[in-house]
Amino acid sequence: MSTEYRPEILLLSLDYLDFLDDTYSSLFNSLVKSALVKRVKTANAALRYLDDNNPKAIIVTDQGLTDWRHHEVLRKVQTYIRYGGLAIIGLHFPSFVTMDVFDAFFAFGFGLPWKHSDYTRKTSRSIHPASCHQGVKSSSLPAQPYTKVLHVKGARLHERILVPVTYHETKSLSSSQGIYEEESEDGILAAVAGAQLGSGCKSEHCHNEQHGEDLFMIRQIKSGSVLANGVGIGDTFTTNGNPHPSSAPGVNAAKYYEQTCPMPFESTRI
Repeated sequence: MSTEYRPEILLLSLDYLDFLDDTYSSLFNSLVKSALVKRVKTANAALRYLDDNNPKAIIVTDQGLTDWRHHEVLRKVQTYIRYGGLAIIGLHFPSFVTMDVFDAFFAFGFGLPWKHSDYTRKTSRSIHPASCHQGVKSSSLPAQPYTKVLHVKGARLHERILVPVTYHETKSLSSSQGIYEEESEDGILAAVAGAQLGSGCKSEHCHNEQHGEDLFMIRQIKSGSVLANGVGIGDTFTTNGNPHPSSAPGVNAAKYYEQTCPMPFESTRI
């Protein structure tokens, strides 16, 4: 029997939909070859697991963590990150969370000014690895992926891992003289962003319609730096036809999170 070390990965699926597994079958099949993958679908199961285990990474697969009824799980995830844990948010999350809740979740849940931007198909390029991805070789990053993603704005320069290629860059891709945007501009978006919070790291990747970088994710899990990627499923903001609780009429998302977030993240954002 093989004694090869395999890290343990938790899939946090508090608003699980059956077609997640079909949509991401390639990614999940690759994951189970290199890691021990566990999944929890309820708050009680998540709390029990996190009380007894310290996984290599937590992959938040949907918007369930934004539900106020799961505030105790959010507290556990915050603590996990603060003491060196790595959380990845993506897969179904950007497709099923409303945009006001998206913004409030990162602001009040993790102390990050990241906000949603446009949902478009663009070619992206890698820039400086985020602080939580130190040691990631540029050769392991996907080269100029053409993806449809919900872009993030508000990430600082070193938090942007993949950014859209500009029009001028696109014209110059075959040239070493490619023209790039001024990277100091606050308006630059990120297709993938990562931030170090406390002693840990949170990496957020919206959605990517290509399966091609599955191996990249597996490689980074094994090396200790995980970057999520997967397939977008479209702009759908309801679950089973029912509005998300925090997006009900009359609910102000920012006030909702300010009042219900159990532990506003007072991070040492690096």
